[in-house]
Amino acid sequence: MDRVIFVVGARRSGTNWLQRMLCSHPDLAGVPSESFLFSHGIEPLAERFQSAATGSPATGFVYMERHALADALRDFCDAVFLGIRDSVRPAATRIVERTPDHVRFLPLIGEVYPDARVIHIIRDGRDVARSLLGQEWGPDSVAEAAEEWRSAIEQGRTSGSTLGHYREVRYEALLEDTAGELVQLYSWLGVPVDDEIMEVAVAEGRARFNVDPSAPRVAAGKWQGSFTEEDLWAFEAVAGNLLGELGYAPGSARPREAARGPIRAPAQPRLANRLRSAAKSMIRGRGARPSVGVATATLVQSVVDGFLARIADRHFEEAASMLRPAAMVRIVGPKGDWRGRGEPARRRLVEALSADRALAGKQVRADIHPAVPLVTVFASYELPAGGNEHRVLVVGADRAAVTHVTFYDPSPRSREP
Repeated sequence: MDRVIFVVGARRSGTNWLQRMLCSHPDLAGVPSESFLFSHGIEPLAERFQSAATGSPATGFVYMERHALADALRDFCDAVFLGIRDSVRPAATRIVERTPDHVRFLPLIGEVYPDARVIHIIRDGRDVARSLLGQEWGPDSVAEAAEEWRSAIEQGRTSGSTLGHYREVRYEALLEDTAGELVQLYSWLGVPVDDEIMEVAVAEGRARFNVDPSAPRVAAGKWQGSFTEEDLWAFEAVAGNLLGELGYAPGSARPREAARGPIRAPAQPRLANRLRSAAKSMIRGRGARPSVGVATATLVQSVVDGFLARIADRHFEEAASMLRPAAMVRIVGPKGDWRGRGEPARRRLVEALSADRALAGKQVRADIHPAVPLVTVFASYELPAGGNEHRVLVVGADRAAVTHVTFYDPSPRSREP
């Protein structure tokens, strides 16, 4: 109770930045990435239930009282969050989940977690749109980006007003007075602060992480260096009213004059938008294939995650089947350093994994360090007989298969009390 914190907001509004600053506090553990737990998991599951009548003949729905369903979903989510807390920061008293799009699922979150704290970070929509347009996965026009920002803000504020513990924070205010805003947030969350905690949190806020490569700095007003008058027209036609309601100053490229009448977006997207759209189409298709990028990194991580999941489930043959025929396998252990390719290498890998007693234990921690196309995994396992053992896997992958595996078995066995 009173221990789960959700950070939400329109995409590219600073949710990652805010979570990192909050979780520099020793009492707060962060879910490592966007979980989509409610948007892609709990919401579709909850939709399969009805509470109208036990004898309803409706196909695809099963009866359960709504309060009982919410209670069961709470137990499930608690198990998820506690498991992550125990792995990431066992001594933490609270966990911070950050999925920006959960801003659209606050009613369900409030139903399952009426005691949770929800922090909605709001950023100038023009900066959000500029950043969205720079992403491989982002929208193709200013108007689309403006609509995404507007709908996220409006849904979040409308739903947030019905929650018991909802708070808004401005990106720009955090930037201008990071320490002051964080002190207020920590106080609202009920965690103590001191000078050392604040020093670490402010330093984390200055770090460049997950920033736009085209403007790699944590700053406000970036749109002013890239938006044209046409971009402002397109944005304000969709979200200008909300921009004004939130108190953001109008654009400097064109003065607002009542005599101009309603602002209308241009009939056709400007040339830059069309070129951007074409470039994204190439990236998504068979043409351009960047060695490192959001799309490539996501696909590589997906392959690696599938490989690691099969190892965690002790489905070693399935894991080995994910290797390319010429994949390099290296096994470093007490008997030396072995390496090979092809079917003999796959058999050797399956034998090594099957015989490893650590992998038969409970995984208590696994840190992943991606450096596409390689991903390094450091894992700790709790043995049935007691003590912990550590293993290291270095996995290389392309968009479809595993290309390299190095398995380190650090013998002699090191035990921890």
